[in-house]
Amino acid sequence: MKKTIIPFFFFVYMMLCCGCTKSAPYLDPYFNGDRKRGEDYLNQFVSQLPSASNGQLVIYPDEQYNTSHIEAPYLLLVCLDNHDVLLSKQALAAFDARHFTKLMTAYTVFKKNVPMDQPITITSDIFSVSNDLTRCKFTKNDVVSTKDLLYGLLVKGGNDVAIPLALATSNSLSQFVVDMNQLAKNEGLTQSVYVNPYGYHTNDTKQQTSLYDTFRLVEWLYTNDTFKEILSSRSYSCKFTDYNQKPASTTFYSSLPLNGLEENQISCPNHIQIKAGLIENENQTSTQMILICESNQGKQYVAMLSGTKEKKDTFAAMEKLLAAIPSEQ
Repeated sequence: MKKTIIPFFFFVYMMLCCGCTKSAPYLDPYFNGDRKRGEDYLNQFVSQLPSASNGQLVIYPDEQYNTSHIEAPYLLLVCLDNHDVLLSKQALAAFDARHFTKLMTAYTVFKKNVPMDQPITITSDIFSVSNDLTRCKFTKNDVVSTKDLLYGLLVKGGNDVAIPLALATSNSLSQFVVDMNQLAKNEGLTQSVYVNPYGYHTNDTKQQTSLYDTFRLVEWLYTNDTFKEILSSRSYSCKFTDYNQKPASTTFYSSLPLNGLEENQISCPNHIQIKAGLIENENQTSTQMILICESNQGKQYVAMLSGTKEKKDTFAAMEKLLAAIPSEQ
């Protein structure tokens, strides 16, 4: 049954008058454990009615959602049009940010107003990223625009291009990481911590986020025409000037192609893969995926998973998650 967001004071009133015992929803977890901040936030929320949702997500405790049939430790399905949360499991809990870190890198570049056509000269810093990771394979003294580097970051999932983007945005790589974390704090992304702009980390450092925080990033980026175009692309032809000052080109392809979804018979009209990837640790592997799906009636939904063990498990879980989108007559 599809849930709707109702004014919170009416929700509390009905609980008191009718003896309802349903757990209260989370109204953005900025005030988790802080009663005064929660009361202040509630007062602000009520004062902004009658627009009840006002851009906020109402997330009930996990037991209020029927997700037992979906084998994924973290999942979230939200309608972009009205912020209705259809399914949620550990959406507020922190996990390994890994591939989702690149969304925060792109958002930091955007918020710092780096011009999309700004030429960026690749320095030797780009080689600090391991060859074992996905790379766009530019070399020292290549000159690439900000926009094209963002395509490499978000379409191909290139870890190396995060470095020149960071250096062009802030005074140093360390300052960019500071800027990422400060921006996350300013935007209320309470579970997000970053140690580099590309997501991979060593055992003694950890980058983390939550599906709630990641949804906020996806929504912000997707409302910008440039980033919507980038995020919607399965491939991109990048033209740049190489280290010999000659015209050159390369093509970026999605690191986890959507034809995998088709092979596994996931049915979703006009689906757009926002981010996906494999996390490989010493003892285990897991996958992450974000899709934006448009229904036949034009409504858009964000479907997010993290922590599934293999690619096939991710596709199976995503299929079940998308099945929760209501049929529209």
